[in-house]
Amino acid sequence: MIKYVAFLRGINVGGHRLIKMTELAEIFSSLKLSNVKTYIVSGNVLFDSDEKDPAKLTSKIEKGLLKALGYQVDVILRSLVELEALLKQDPFQKLKAGADVKKYVTFLAEKHQSKLKLPFTSPKQDWEIIHLNPREVFVVAYPVKGRYGESMALIEKEFGKASTTRNWNTVSKVVALGSS
Repeated sequence: MIKYVAFLRGINVGGHRLIKMTELAEIFSSLKLSNVKTYIVSGNVLFDSDEKDPAKLTSKIEKGLLKALGYQVDVILRSLVELEALLKQDPFQKLKAGADVKKYVTFLAEKHQSKLKLPFTSPKQDWEIIHLNPREVFVVAYPVKGRYGESMALIEKEFGKASTTRNWNTVSKVVALGSS
């Protein structure tokens, strides 16, 4: 069995496409996935599967969600081993301790072809892309007048909409939950 994490895009955001995590866990269990756990309402689902092909598994989950919910939900899938490697890599470790920043990772469905020069800083200087992996974008957001910058519009334009973003602390907690 392989431990996976499914990151769902666009559920429970701004009061739209609401789903309870208990219902989400039931949907995943109905797809013959085992040891299903959810973490916070943004759609992080941990589970075990004997399917070795992530593309097949992603398709199965997206079809199951469409059937159960009546709308398309994009799923970005990573194995727990891949996420553990991301945490060890930690491109945020060079940030100054105590810096008033928010750290995010955007998971891409496919390898990107971007030629973006790093670090890339937004025109308002309220966020920057500090690191790229083939299927992840690492962003730091800075407070400007008490608000943090929003990078999703540029990320979607540069890397495609088949993506979803999580706070680095959320990723850490998901991995800890999957390792327990």
